[in-house]
Amino acid sequence: MVLPKSPHNDDATPAAADKNVQAPSLPVNAGLSQIASQNFDAKAAVGGWRGITESVLPVVVFIGALALSGQNLKIAVIAALMVSAVAIVARLCQRQSLLQALAGGAITIISAALAWYNQDAGQFYAMGLLVNVVWLVVELISMLMCYPLVGVIVAAVTGCGMDWRKQPGERRRRYYLATWLLAGMFSLRLIVEVPLYLAGASALTALSIARLALGTPLFLLAVWLIWLLVQGIDRTSR
Repeated sequence: MVLPKSPHNDDATPAAADKNVQAPSLPVNAGLSQIASQNFDAKAAVGGWRGITESVLPVVVFIGALALSGQNLKIAVIAALMVSAVAIVARLCQRQSLLQALAGGAITIISAALAWYNQDAGQFYAMGLLVNVVWLVVELISMLMCYPLVGVIVAAVTGCGMDWRKQPGERRRRYYLATWLLAGMFSLRLIVEVPLYLAGASALTALSIARLALGTPLFLLAVWLIWLLVQGIDRTSR
């Protein structure tokens, strides 16, 4: 598929792909790549039931075990690692490579290790905050370099070129707007969670609730809104 281009509107007719810039190919049904799909699939956007389980359950189990064990960090860490281990075994049973299986539980493993090493339950959430910072920085840099991340993802999924970067039009405007929306999601997480993280043990329960509320539900909402923006490109270019 090639991005539209015409002498009058860069969003109207097919054009040759930018030969100097090609985005890598990505699966159309995974995570953020859902923004380029014809029909929005909420389940696929969050990685299916496995994605939901691997992102939500470790936090629930960790904070639950901590509360039920009388703030026993060892029990909470072991409980979270057990959840991660089950997820890794499930991936291996589905014949994923060891690297893929470990990647699925990497954040939980690192988070548990940080909490145990520092003997501080709050450190369980440090890795998640760092991931949000990295994503936010990547999005801001992508816009500064005139490669808004959403546009790059759409090009990677659909095989389109990147001619829209060089021409003003609705397509480019929407890609920038969608990337700002994605950056806003990560910013909101940091704005809410960082103060709770810095508050220490007294805000641990609130931090856990915030992590769950601003995790999968917020991500799903953001991806859906971005999908609407991307789908709107075709409608406005007719």
